[in-house]
Amino acid sequence: MTTTQSEKSTSGGEVFAERLDEKLSRSIDLAKSSATFASIVNPDSSPDFVRWVLRNVLLEVFSYAPVVVEASYAAIGRLPKTSADVIRALTKFILEEIDHSELALRDYVAQGGSEACARGRRPSPESFTLASTCRALASEEDPICCLGFLYYLEAMGSRLAPIAHHALQRLNLDAQNDFISEPADVDDMHSRILRSLIVRTVDADASRNEPIEFGFDCMSAVYPLPVWAAAFERASRESHPG
Repeated sequence: MTTTQSEKSTSGGEVFAERLDEKLSRSIDLAKSSATFASIVNPDSSPDFVRWVLRNVLLEVFSYAPVVVEASYAAIGRLPKTSADVIRALTKFILEEIDHSELALRDYVAQGGSEACARGRRPSPESFTLASTCRALASEEDPICCLGFLYYLEAMGSRLAPIAHHALQRLNLDAQNDFISEPADVDDMHSRILRSLIVRTVDADASRNEPIEFGFDCMSAVYPLPVWAAAFERASRESHPG
């Protein structure tokens, strides 16, 4: 029997993905209302303060991004080998994420940060919490949960990066922030790929929705607000030394 477009759009996997998207929209609204994001997109913000905020956000990315990659590979390695199509797609996706932490570091240095200090410092407690969440999900939970936390991260970035990039263009800061400007289209492509994998996985086995949603919810509990708040607090101290 031929499946119609209407039947495809209301599949169990699609309904589940739409539920995740509703949660994502609420998280995005909270992110947009945060002091960190507002300071970047506010036309009245001084370029110097925006630079301080961005520099500290990029430092956080440099801290947690390598662990997200490592944890994702750990989860992929634990997936059942009968999930070869998912393993191949996720492996290709993660390969394209490997250099993001170094890209963030490059922009951090371009904004006046010290590479030596960035490489030598401990991560903030907030970035450590995010990284620890990824590690725990990858090693202790059903490995398919990585679809949830990776989709959350990529979809969040694909929605917010273009807004931030536009604000940076207005302040003539976009040339120094390739991390925000370059990956936006890539994040959008990745989020669509991950969403498709989620739909296919749940269509094949409806019980997979629970661990995927757990991974998604765990990531939304630790990102972006706590991490951004840590960056904003440091930027505020830098702008008012002493």
